[in-house]
Amino acid sequence: MNCIKHYWFGFLVTLVLLLAALLFVIVLLSPRQDNQRRGFIPCTEKMAAELYDCSGRSFCMLGAVLNNSLCDAGVVWQGLSGWVRGRQPTPWSNYFFTPDITPDEEIAPEVEEFYRENPNLQQDMLQLENMHEQLLQNQEVATEVPQLPENINNDKEESEDVRE
Repeated sequence: MNCIKHYWFGFLVTLVLLLAALLFVIVLLSPRQDNQRRGFIPCTEKMAAELYDCSGRSFCMLGAVLNNSLCDAGVVWQGLSGWVRGRQPTPWSNYFFTPDITPDEEIAPEVEEFYRENPNLQQDMLQLENMHEQLLQNQEVATEVPQLPENINNDKEESEDVRE
């Protein structure tokens, strides 16, 4: 009991930091896209709008990030309370889920035809990059100014001395 009296503040700070780290990991591992906008997606969209409205003001941006953290904690709390009340099978069902993702637009027929005609795009790109590097090296060689040997300058000086 004496240990708690002396180190209560350290325990409290450690607990808060561990909870923040746990929340960070949960948000990091959760899906980021979903057509039904489940999990932390609404919180992130709200934070993005708030950050845009801040126009670079530091304290405004800090407030938006803190509000996002509180919103994320609320999502975790809703999952825990929904599990306790029997509304969902696990406490993490509302933020760890299989995302419902459908492609926004289909690939255009011209793009599909391009991919069929060019099956080795990566190899072609590497070949182009190598050719570009060779061109740069050739350009450097072509633009180098040849240096005159030092003895030519000395010969000129000697010939000028002789003329005088």
